[in-house]
Amino acid sequence: MPEASIAPAPYWSSTCSTSGSGIRVRRVTSDWDSSAVTWDTVPTVTGSGEVVNTGAHGYSSSCPAAYSHWDIDAIVQAWADGAPNYGIQLRAVDETDSLTWRRYRSANYVSGDDAVEPHLTITYEDSELAGITDSANLTTPVISSGTVKDADGNVAAGADVVLYAWPDNESDDALEEGDSVKLQPVAKAVSDSSGGYVLRVASASSLTPEAAADGTVNLETVAYSGSHQALFNFPRTLVTSSSTTAYLAATTDSATATSIDTTPATADLVLDNAPTVTADSGSTEAVDEESTSTPTSVTDDPDSATASAADDAAAAESAASDTTDDTTADAGVTKGCSGSLKKKLGERWVIAGQTYSATTGVKHTFEYSRGADSSLGVGVSTSGAYGSFTGSGSVSKSSSITMDYPEYANHKGVYYKTEYSYGKYLMTCGMGGRGSTISQHYEVRARGYYGGAKTSTAYIPTAKHCAYQQKDTKFSRTTSHAITWSDGASLANVIGIDLSVETGYSSDAMVLYTFNASRYICGTGGAPGGAHPYNFVATTTRSGHTR
Repeated sequence: MPEASIAPAPYWSSTCSTSGSGIRVRRVTSDWDSSAVTWDTVPTVTGSGEVVNTGAHGYSSSCPAAYSHWDIDAIVQAWADGAPNYGIQLRAVDETDSLTWRRYRSANYVSGDDAVEPHLTITYEDSELAGITDSANLTTPVISSGTVKDADGNVAAGADVVLYAWPDNESDDALEEGDSVKLQPVAKAVSDSSGGYVLRVASASSLTPEAAADGTVNLETVAYSGSHQALFNFPRTLVTSSSTTAYLAATTDSATATSIDTTPATADLVLDNAPTVTADSGSTEAVDEESTSTPTSVTDDPDSATASAADDAAAAESAASDTTDDTTADAGVTKGCSGSLKKKLGERWVIAGQTYSATTGVKHTFEYSRGADSSLGVGVSTSGAYGSFTGSGSVSKSSSITMDYPEYANHKGVYYKTEYSYGKYLMTCGMGGRGSTISQHYEVRARGYYGGAKTSTAYIPTAKHCAYQQKDTKFSRTTSHAITWSDGASLANVIGIDLSVETGYSSDAMVLYTFNASRYICGTGGAPGGAHPYNFVATTTRSGHTR
C-alpha cells in the first residue's frame, strides 16, 4: 500500500484550540468543475478512508501559520486499485462548530515560495517488492553484499538494491524472439551511510519456481538511485538438506548441508547516468573463433569478484499522471524488471575445460558429462550496439549430454570446447522519482546448452606446485574451481567482445592424466591435491614448467 499525506498550509484559524471537531478529508466520487461548483452542486464523496485533523495554526504568534497533515493512504490506494480520481474534499466535521474555522492557501496563492502550496506526497513501491521483507530485518545467510558507488567512485547512501531471479534455465532456453521475460524480485535492501548493502532471502525454498532441474538459480542484483542504475549477475544453487531447510550454495557439488558453501557473492555496484535508448544495431565483422586464448585472471570464487559497472542504463521519461501535478515519489523502486528476448545469437563455442603436458610419457583428456555446470559471462550495454558491451557477472548453465573428448599425449596444451546458445535481451526496470523513470539496458547471456565438441591448441601455463607421479598411475581432479577465461565464449563477432567462462572441476567435469612414465603433476595455483590448484600441467621435473 502506498503511504500518502496531504499538506495544505493554513495561515489563519479561529483559535489555537485543538478540541474542535476538526477538518475531514474525504475522497470525491463524482466529476466537478472548479469554475462552476457551488454549495448546491458540491460533488459526492465517500467516507471510506476518511481522515480527520483537529490541528489549528495561524491564530496568533504563539501558534503561527504551518502545514496541516492528513495521512490518506486508503484514499490513494483506492485510486491505485482503479477508483476514478476526482480529487479530495476538505470540510469541517461539524460546520456549526466555530472551532473548526480554517483558511488555507491554494496553489493560486502568489508568494514566490512554492513551499506554501498544498502538496500531496505519495511514497509507493511495486506490489511484489512490498511483499518482500527488507534484508535488514532478516537473519538468514547473506546471499550478496557489496558497496554502491556513483560514477566518480563516491559511496551512494540510500540507494535501493534489489535481488532478482531469472526464469529457470529450461524456460529461458525455450524462449522465442519477442517472448517476454519477467524477473522475480526475491530480496531488497537500502545502502547504508557507507554505501554498503547486504541482501538476504527470507526463505531459499521460495526460489524453487526459478530453479533449474539441477537446482541452479541465476540471480541479478540491481541498484537504483534516482535515474541511476547498476547491475551484476551471478548464479547460485538451491540445495535442500532436509524436508524443511534449503540453502543457496556457491557450488553445485554439495550433497549435504555440512559441505555447502554459502559464501556471499560480493560486488561493487557503480551507478551511471541513464541516457536515452538508441536503436538496436549490430555488426557482421568477422572474428577468428579458432584463435588461441590465454587466461587473463585467476580467481578462487568467480562470484567473489568486483563487478564491472553496467554501461549507462537507458531512461525514458513517461508522462506524469494527470491525477495531480503535486504527486511525488521517493527514490525507491516503483516497478520490477522485465523484458524480452530481442534476438537469438545462435550457438557459440565455449571453453569447457583444458589440460596441459610439458613432457613426454603422459596422456591427458577432459570429461564433460551430463549435469556439468559452466559459469558463463554476461555482457551488458545501454544501446545494444556492437562494441558497446562490457562484462557484468555470469550465469550458470548445465550440460544435458556427455561429451567424450580425444586423448592427447606429450607436449600439448588443449582447450576442450562445446556450444551454448546465446540471446540478446532488452530489459526494462522501473525506477522511483517524479515521472516514473524507466531504465532500459541490453544483456547478452547464455540461454541453454546446445552440444557439439571440438578442441584447439592452448598455451601451456606456468606451474610450479608439483607432486611426483609414478609410472602406470593416473591422476584426476573432480573438485575445486578452475581458471576463469575472460574471453572463453566466442561472441566478439556480434557484440564486440568475447565473454568469460569458468568450469569448476566436479564429478561431471573432470581432468584425467595417465602416466606411462614417472613424471610430475603440477598445479598452477597451488598443490595438485590442495584447495586451490586451478589448472594442471604434467612435467618432467619437480621444478615444474615456466612459460
